[in-house]
Parts: sequence; C-alpha cells; structure tokens
Amino acid sequence: MRTLYAYAPGAWFGLDLIGAADVTLDGLADLIFSEIACGEQTCWHTLRVWSWAGRDFQERVGETFTFVDAAFALQDGRIFVGSEGSGTVDAGPQRPVTTTLAWAGDGLTVTATLAGPAVYRYHVFRDGDEALFAGRYAYALDAYLRVRDDKILKAWAVHISRDEEEHWLAALVDWRLLLVELQLQNASNAQIYYDHLLDTFSPGTAGYAVATLARRFVDSYNAHGNVPMACAEAIRVPEAQDVLDFLNSFGYDNPTYTWGDLCPFTTEAISD
Repeated sequence: MRTLYAYAPGAWFGLDLIGAADVTLDGLADLIFSEIACGEQTCWHTLRVWSWAGRDFQERVGETFTFVDAAFALQDGRIFVGSEGSGTVDAGPQRPVTTTLAWAGDGLTVTATLAGPAVYRYHVFRDGDEALFAGRYAYALDAYLRVRDDKILKAWAVHISRDEEEHWLAALVDWRLLLVELQLQNASNAQIYYDHLLDTFSPGTAGYAVATLARRFVDSYNAHGNVPMACAEAIRVPEAQDVLDFLNSFGYDNPTYTWGDLCPFTTEAISD
C-alpha cells in the first residue's frame, strides 16, 4: 500500500469527506472533500475536488471556494453548498444561502446563488430596499408592508432592544412607503404615511430621526415639487447620521448603507 496523501491537522482543523462523483464530466468519479479551519464560533470550509491522474491526485477546483459553516450535497455532477453564514455577533444576522457549483471545462464555477427565506425583520426590509433601488415598486411595497405587519419575523436586538429595533424599522417603513407612493404618483397615500410617521415618532423616541428627515423632505417637496432636491435636503439634516448609524448596525456580513441610500433619488436631474 502506497500513501498518496498525508494530512496532519492541528487544533481546530480537519477534513470533511463529501463523497465521490463525476464532477469533472470525464466519466470517472472524483473525490470531493473540504478542508475545515475553525475559530471559536465559526468554521470555514474550503472545497477540494481531486481527480486521479494515474500516479497521484490532481486538484481540479480552479479558483478557491471557501464557505462559512457549510453543508455540502452532490447531485447530477453538481455541488450544492448550504451556508447559514458566520456565527459571530459582529457579522450580524444571516439568511441561509445555497450556492450551486458546476464544471466549466477548466474548473468549477458558480451557476446559481439562492438566498433562503428571510426570518429577520431587517432582511425583509433589505428586500424592500433592493427592490426600491431597482425601481420595482410593487415588490418594494409588499416587502415594506410585511416588515410592518408580520409578527413572526425575528429581531436581531444585539446593540439595542427588540422594541427599539422594531420602532426604528417601523419608522423607516413609513419613510420608504412615502417615497414609493410618490414615485407611483399616489400623493394621498404618501400623505397618510407621512402623517403616521409624525404622529407616532415623537422627540426622544426610537425612530424620531427618521421623522425629522421626512419632515425636511416633505417641506422641500411641497415648496419645489422636486424629489431629487427634496432628497438632497433631507439627508443634510443632522439626524440623518443617526439613521445611517442604525442601518449600518447589523454587522459586516450585511450591506453598508451610504448617504444616498437614505433617500435614493438624489441622482436624478434637479431643476427648479
């Protein structure tokens, strides 16, 4: 018997045998496994695909694919990787993601990335924002209304309490719905969300900074009828920094908001 590969893992390191399958589509089974490196809260799985080359194994992955706390499955020559994301608090709330890898002739390539259903209220709000930024207003409306109405959604509640987080997101939902309804030319609906925002979030309460931003926006919009100008005015209020800080308090594995994201219509042409 001849040793083809020797591996001596240290503390917090190991191997995970995924299986044998013809991933490289050459009619011969390949050996698929992952090398695992773990910290105190998180493990990183680096994918390996080895093909027998007559005298030794040959690495066939191509570029490096590393996944956090991953679970692997093989089907029809493809590799499916499910990941719940990092377990560290600093990474923030995670939503499950399934990545599909397939052979591309000279290595593996990602052919699909599918996010699982959102369980955190923040992630549903993110879904609404991504739709808003892309101009898909009907989808944005549905997502924001779910943030407001779905009582099953979870709070992250790490840096602030659950109630404070829900109040912040409720204020932001009113603000986003106001913007969406204006884009859809439903001024009466926009007024309803604006009135609710001012009536609900008084000085000293979580989310009041959003009401301040909205007030500046509406004052400018009523004076000039210009959404980009009103957006530019809104994000200049000192309280806008508090809104930005809240949106960016959900960890490094979630998107980073910028000033323009607070009111995402500032790039349109401004005319008096």
